[in-house]
Amino acid sequence: MFHKTVVEPFTTPTCVPTSRRTLLQTTGLAVAGFAGCLGGTTLDAPTAGTPTRQPTTDTSSTAAVTDRPPAEDAPTTPEPTRPRGDPVSAQETYVDGEEYTSLPDENAVRFVSAYEHTNHEAVKNGSKPEQEAVYDTVSFERWGHVRCASIVADAVAETTAERLGHDELDASVGVTSRYGGLAVVVARTVTYDRQENRVSATEVPFEDLVATAARSVDATVSLATREYETTVPVWTTFFEQWQQ
Repeated sequence: MFHKTVVEPFTTPTCVPTSRRTLLQTTGLAVAGFAGCLGGTTLDAPTAGTPTRQPTTDTSSTAAVTDRPPAEDAPTTPEPTRPRGDPVSAQETYVDGEEYTSLPDENAVRFVSAYEHTNHEAVKNGSKPEQEAVYDTVSFERWGHVRCASIVADAVAETTAERLGHDELDASVGVTSRYGGLAVVVARTVTYDRQENRVSATEVPFEDLVATAARSVDATVSLATREYETTVPVWTTFFEQWQQ
């Protein structure tokens, strides 16, 4: 009897923590999976002009944080904005035959998609598991697209921190497809309690993030003799969230 353990090498990171106090997941910026939703790199400007309020899984407080409709007199938060910083580049080279294997005749890449226990019943009785790799293939373009998504956020976070003169960036940086294509999002987040008191906030002003973050990332990944290149746009966004 076989027992399969699935691995997911083509899932983009849900967040890139650029500060030990701030994680992308607490701003509600979910990174979409790659079931056909990241097919392009063109980003349409998101709707803006009203406060953006997002749920969070922040565990720093006993109270949860939730969506909350803005009060009628609530000030308008900054619109999602393309930053003005110079573009940056990110590159990664993978060794053919290690984590991934190039299949040039098929225009594809082979990878381990799962591991199967070949002695599942024996494992139940305390024996050491014996595993066998299960392989799958993906087109080279899809592989390259996902691999690029895994490296662009780091490049934006590091260069933005450097341009601000900081050791690390006090803002959340990650990848998303929510605006119609692969993009990097740099987010300033403010959290309020039930009495509308600010309890935490990204220290870097939104305007400084707009001025310093890269406008785009030229990403390149290579495997064997092939390269995949794409240009990923960057957006700066502002989030407000309330504790219940």
